[in-house]
Amino acid sequence: MKRLFGWVLAGGLAVGLNAHAANFYVDIDWAGAETGGSSTPFNTIGEAVTAANAGAGPHTIYIASGTYADVANGGTEDYSAGGGSSGGYSLNQRISIYGGYDGWDGAGFEWTARTPRTTVIDLNAAASRAFYQDGFTYAETIDGLTVQNASHTAAGGALYLNAGYGGGVTLNDCLFQNNVTTANGGAVYSHTSEKAGPITNCDFLDNSGASGGALYYLPQYGQAKNIENCTFDGNRATSRGGAVFIDNWSTGNHTQVLGCTFTDNSAANDGGALFNNNSYILVGTSVFHGNSAPDGAAVGGADYWVGGYRLTNCLIYGNTGGYAVQSDQGGRNVGGYTVDMLNCTVTDNPGGGVRATQNGGEHGADDALRVRNSIIASNGGYGIYCVDDTCIVGYNDVWNNTTGGYYNVVADANSISADPLFRDTVTGDYRVKRSSPTVVSSLPEAPALDYLGDARPGGDGLYTMGAFETPVPEPATISLAALTLAAALTLRRRRS
Repeated sequence: MKRLFGWVLAGGLAVGLNAHAANFYVDIDWAGAETGGSSTPFNTIGEAVTAANAGAGPHTIYIASGTYADVANGGTEDYSAGGGSSGGYSLNQRISIYGGYDGWDGAGFEWTARTPRTTVIDLNAAASRAFYQDGFTYAETIDGLTVQNASHTAAGGALYLNAGYGGGVTLNDCLFQNNVTTANGGAVYSHTSEKAGPITNCDFLDNSGASGGALYYLPQYGQAKNIENCTFDGNRATSRGGAVFIDNWSTGNHTQVLGCTFTDNSAANDGGALFNNNSYILVGTSVFHGNSAPDGAAVGGADYWVGGYRLTNCLIYGNTGGYAVQSDQGGRNVGGYTVDMLNCTVTDNPGGGVRATQNGGEHGADDALRVRNSIIASNGGYGIYCVDDTCIVGYNDVWNNTTGGYYNVVADANSISADPLFRDTVTGDYRVKRSSPTVVSSLPEAPALDYLGDARPGGDGLYTMGAFETPVPEPATISLAALTLAAALTLRRRRS
């Protein structure tokens, strides 16, 4: 490892190591003098982290494009010796990290333009994570990295981020692929406390862990925490939450999963894509397809007094195993319902549609299940299965489910049982035709926008059950599957 100096060479932007708020630069292709400045960058991420840890932050590390492999795989990084418990470069100060910069081009440096995810942290043979934080009490950002090929037995295959009170890390525009651990969080273990610590615009592909095949997310206290505009594809959990396991022991926040795509994830027990062990979570404008688990093929929650869901504008189709959405809990702080579903489309799930139990518990829900304005069609089992207590249904189309439409609940006078007339199920277009019986004059409490961002009601003042409004004039048929799965399939082609 190269020697670090606490001074600045002319033209560099690194500051003395005893000063505050320093910037450090890394470029694997640079062969000149190194002090971590913008024109004398370090060659390794490890050097930059060591320099940043030497002085109080906040600090920022900018990393040029390139592959930063471990010494065990012919690279120059030594992730396992980075100071983190069970491996990883230990971030002991307030340090944010940004990747994808052009860096040295042979004639000069470029630290403004960047292509996120072209900074690749390759953990093959490292037996380590990339980064480790424990007990930090501040907000930080990790942005624009690809982290891949981790394989070890500790929590957080690629990243372990365990905040103290007031801490939280924002993850943005990162790719996590092919990371494996036998512990929780195949790619990321993230505990946020008070600070938001959102995860946005990230893709998690082919990761594996115990609970949370891609992400083990533990938000605590404070404001709502968001997982937004992310793709989870091909992740596996040996226990619960094939893609995401959300955990929490406090009630001061409610995680929101917004605009996400979950495809081909699997769990050995519960929640093929998503498992909730939190007080409750909000899931909106998201797609679940091809996921599998014995209970909750797409979405599951099964602890005694936590695990509730509110789902709005979601498309849930083609998931296998148990009921597509299943939660058997007491609904702590869920506002009265174990599962509360509004304007969703749940179809072609062989194990069944929606199932919920109200178990009571310390803060038990008033009712097990509420389903409104939704299409529950062509599933195996029952369309809506109310295990016990009172379930509320209204303004739904529940049709052609193998065992029956309803169990232990009676359809209201505003619900129907008729072919919804999906536009093209072969191509995955689950919008309905304008002639569909699901197009009605009124849907109470329907969201102002549908899954695609179209206004409710449509141009003629009518509303459509399910996740998709039917605008006027009626647009040409499109492959909704192609739209919703495009990100996952593009990334899959890129890595093959």
